[in-house]
This record gives sequence, structure tokens and C-alpha cells, in this order.
Amino acid sequence: MISFPGSKRTFLPYTFFFTAFLFFNTLFNGSTKTNNLLHLAILFFLFHVIVNKTAAHALRTNLALLRGLLIVAAFLFYFTLSNLWSADPGNITATLTHSLYILFYITMTAMVLSSPDRKRILGLIILGFTIVFTWLLLSNFQVILHRGPVTEHNPTAENVIDLSGLACIALILSISLYQETKNKLLFPCMGLFIFFILLTQSRGPFLSLIIAYFIGKGLPGLNRKNIAIALAIIILSAIFIETTELGTLIRLRAEEAYTQSFLRFSIWKLSLELFSRHYLIGNGFSYQLHFINYSGEHIHTAHSLYIGTLLKGGIIGGGLLLSLLLYALTIALKTPKQEYHCGAILMIFSMLFYTTQGMFVIGNPQEFWYLFWFPVGYALSSSPLSSPDSSVIRRR
Repeated sequence: MISFPGSKRTFLPYTFFFTAFLFFNTLFNGSTKTNNLLHLAILFFLFHVIVNKTAAHALRTNLALLRGLLIVAAFLFYFTLSNLWSADPGNITATLTHSLYILFYITMTAMVLSSPDRKRILGLIILGFTIVFTWLLLSNFQVILHRGPVTEHNPTAENVIDLSGLACIALILSISLYQETKNKLLFPCMGLFIFFILLTQSRGPFLSLIIAYFIGKGLPGLNRKNIAIALAIIILSAIFIETTELGTLIRLRAEEAYTQSFLRFSIWKLSLELFSRHYLIGNGFSYQLHFINYSGEHIHTAHSLYIGTLLKGGIIGGGLLLSLLLYALTIALKTPKQEYHCGAILMIFSMLFYTTQGMFVIGNPQEFWYLFWFPVGYALSSSPLSSPDSSVIRRR
């Protein structure tokens, strides 16, 4: 059980700076100035835990969070050590630094989302995504429509698949916050995120989102209302696909999926062959693929986090990643549904999304911090008690 005593909210500098980081990281992904907010948050967090014995005790007695952090630490530090048997052993210092940042990030994410201010914090995150996707639609509409990388001065991710994934994260948070607050101002945000997801024509994020909701929330009952809604969605989707330029592009993308699936399979086949040569501890953190496939593309990633993890860390690294994901998902699934906790949906989405995305997840704050580590931190958080002003947060 973890509790933060006191009847009134108190100003905590680490919470202020970390909330500012969460907001600005949606807008200026990887910016040095944004990262400085994280550094300040970590310093004030350490000071808070050292000075405030009650906070330190509360953190020590949150067994669910501590177990999760230990599993995350094992994953991060194993891959830090894997630099020693990679082509660039000197990278171990940078990897260790990034690993420590990620540990603090998960800890503070879980704690601020367990506080009475969680709704305000989630609202700021959604606002940040709303601003950046509005800006992208105004400045890069045609580029995104034709699936090209967005312009270099774009402050967030360049890849449209990553952008679609971020829009899915924002949509999940928006729906969850609406269920909790019934604030209708979230409707335009949801519409923006849905439109952006469709605009990118990215199958992976879209399918991951649908499956995550069905698994996380369960299939709706087969009554007349739900059947009518389903039919209406099918009919409107068919009309949209047949009568609009975007719909035509989506249909063409679906037709291309068959061909592209063979490209992915060829990459995975070669990756698994390379993995079999060093199956126990892998090839080390800095290992990358270097080959040209039969379509003429230069391939550097495995196009799957899971296969990439096996390549870099072998069976041991793959087992640690699986332990991390399953533990966070288990904790999220134990959260009562009436608490509007979307940790399970976020975790399932992230796990599915990275099935076909190969960029590794240890590094400075980039898009994968929201796509991978934020769901882990959310899943390890608990929800405040029913009273909005309650300052007692419990986690068994």
C-alpha cells in the first residue's frame, strides 16, 4: 500500500518540472531544452525523496511499483552491459545514462499519475498532442497524405508510422479522460486524432488500436443498438473509401500490404538466422543489420522490436523484455475497470505496435518514450480514490 498523507495538495517542484516535461515532450521531441526539464525533475525528485521520509517510506512500500522497476532495471542494465560484446564498447556510458533517465521517467510517471492531479496532467498531455497534430496538418498535410517523412523543422517524430502511433496514444488517453470527467471539450481532440490516424494510412497502429480496445475493454454485447452502430460504421466506411481521395489511398495501401508482408518476412527470416549464431547473449547493443533486400531497400533494423531484441540481447534479452511487458500488463489488468485506468489498453497497444516496428527503446527522449515507456509507467500507476481531492493513493 502506498499513501501520501495530508488533506491539501502541496506544491512539489519535481511534479511541476516533470509535468512540464511531459507536456513539452509532445511538442518538441528530443529537444535539449525539453530534456533539461527532465533533468531538473530528477534532481528535485531525489531531493524530495531524501528529505521527505514519508515520501521515501511510501515509495519503499509500493511493492507493485518496486517490482516493476526492478524488472525494468534488469532489462536496461543487461543491455547496457551488452555494449561490452558489441562493436562499440565505449557506448556503455551513454547507454547507462539513458537507462537511468528511463528508470526515473517511469518512476515519476507512475507517481504523478497516482496523484490527485492526474486528470490535469493527462489533460496537458492531450493538449500538447492536439497542438502538435494541428500544426502538422496545417504545415505537412500533403506530405503526410503521401506517407513521406515530415519536414526537417518538424519538432516531433518524422516517420508517419510513429506519428500515427502517437496519435493512437493520445486518442486512448482522451477517451479514458472523457470517461472519467465527461468533459465534451475532449471530443474535438478525439476527432483530430482519429483523422490523423486515418490520414497516415498506417495499418499497424490502426489495427493495434482496435485490437487493444477489444482485448482491454472486451467485445460489446450483441444488442440492437450495437449492431446498428456497427452496420452504420461499416456503411460509412465503405462510402468514405469509395468516394474520397484519402479513402482511395487507404484502399491502395491495403492492396500493397500483401506485397510488403513478404518484405517483412524476408527481413525477419534473415534476422532469425543471424540470431541463431549468437542465440544466448546476442550481438550486443549497437548491433544493426546491413543488407539490401530483394526490393533494393537498405535494411538496418529488424522491423520488429522483439526480433531486434533477440539480435542484440539473445534469449536472455528477449526473456527480460517479455518479463517487463507481462508484468506491467498484469498489473494494469488487475486495476478495477470503474477507475477508468487505461493502462491495459496502452500496454496491449504498445506490445502490438512494436511487433512490426524495429527501433530499439533505449536512448534519449524520443517518440518511443511515449510509445513504449509511458504505457509502462501508466500501467504501474494506481488510481486515486473516488474523492477527487483525496491525497491517499493505494496500491496493493
